[in-house]
Amino acid sequence: MEEQRHSNPLSLTFSLSLLPVLSIQAAAIQFTKEPKSQDALHGRSAMLRCEVSDPADITYSWLHNGQPLEHSERRFVEGSNLKFTAVDRQLDAGNFECVAGNSATGEYLHSTNASFNIKWLESGGVTLKEPASEGDIESSAPVTLRCHIDGHPRPTCQWFKDGAKLTEKSHQINNKERTLTFASASPDDNGLYYCCAKNAAGHVCSNSNFTLNIIDKSFPRPVVTPEDQVVLKNEEAAFHCQFTAEPAPTLEWYHENELLVNKSRVILLSNGTVLITQVKPRNTGTYKCVGRGLTGSNVALEASLLIADLSYDTHIPLLTSGPAVPTTHSLTRAGEFPCFPSILFPPAVRLFAKLVKLSPYCNSTWHK
Repeated sequence: MEEQRHSNPLSLTFSLSLLPVLSIQAAAIQFTKEPKSQDALHGRSAMLRCEVSDPADITYSWLHNGQPLEHSERRFVEGSNLKFTAVDRQLDAGNFECVAGNSATGEYLHSTNASFNIKWLESGGVTLKEPASEGDIESSAPVTLRCHIDGHPRPTCQWFKDGAKLTEKSHQINNKERTLTFASASPDDNGLYYCCAKNAAGHVCSNSNFTLNIIDKSFPRPVVTPEDQVVLKNEEAAFHCQFTAEPAPTLEWYHENELLVNKSRVILLSNGTVLITQVKPRNTGTYKCVGRGLTGSNVALEASLLIADLSYDTHIPLLTSGPAVPTTHSLTRAGEFPCFPSILFPPAVRLFAKLVKLSPYCNSTWHK
């Protein structure tokens, strides 16, 4: 019995010593909600949540990549949660932690790390990737354009030429690199190119485009263009035409779609000129100069030939070309005075009425 008495006080003392420990463990901070990693859209709102079982005497703070969070109007603590009015793919990259502290006991507890998988899409321009500069673009050589639209996840890209969508079947498109390649570019590829792309964040098109303008050196380019001619009957007419290309193009003349060859009154000169002597009515019409390149490409230039009609009323005085001497005609009433200068060699015509200079054009009208 005495042994039991001695042992009871020890047992009671041990039981009492456990009470403060159990009391401290009951007051320990426990998270009921911790921030979780999640998807977010750049520019959209988001929330990281943090809660404890017993919020009495609890204060909350947040860490970003292990450092105290910098608060702003865009990102701030609301209650115990961290609120984002507009997620930023650069400023909000990394890990966030919630820290709960008990001001009464001085205890602090860190949550698990959480981060955003930020989805974004940003527009950009279309640029020349290969060759290095536009001045280095050559016909029949490779040309590569790049679309600078970027995003996460990687966007799928589409290419357009002059508003028409290009397909991978007919064009060399690399979606990973977002490039469009012409293995052997030609003038047929010339046009305005732009790109559009989409992903989970949305859909955008390039903010600046690229105009491809390939000059094929074998393609004939006009140097001298024929001009319309009006001559008198039986006079001479000449049309001049020249093209340049590498190698030199061939040149052909057509009259009303009939190929011209040297004849007695039609002479084809080596410099591209066609000469028609003693022009007759059958020689009038449309003359076409055609330059043909090595690749079969051709360019056609047209000009017309007319015979001047000098029919006029014989009762009206006629000024003809001649020496620079004054010619005077008296008029007794208001009227018109037509003149018919030579088409090929127009004279200097000056009309005066009472020593007042009139319009230099024919059919001038004046009053006495």
